[in-house]
Amino acid sequence: MDIHFNYQHVRESERLEAMATEKLEELERRYSFITTGEVHFRAVNTEDNTTGMKTEFIIGVPGPQLFAESSGATFEESLSDTYNKIKRQLEKKKGEFIDANRPSQPTEIIY
Repeated sequence: MDIHFNYQHVRESERLEAMATEKLEELERRYSFITTGEVHFRAVNTEDNTTGMKTEFIIGVPGPQLFAESSGATFEESLSDTYNKIKRQLEKKKGEFIDANRPSQPTEIIY
């Protein structure tokens, strides 16, 4: 999987990239249909100090891309929350693949 990082109003951080890469690789091991991943780290000016650090995931899968975002007091907090949100979406997507590949039940004919 190709992983791309984007920073807005934040300095690049090897530590953040390593944490995000670890999360995305875990998702890739679990969901083999993932093709690409983008991670955006953004510092946002807010009146509330608990929501200024924003993390976004854009995950490439067959069909429409999946998107999740979260804000927190730290990037670590928002990264973890975003990971959980995208994981829920991937579970739903996986269920769609399973349902699409499941053979239909033969209808019972009563004589």
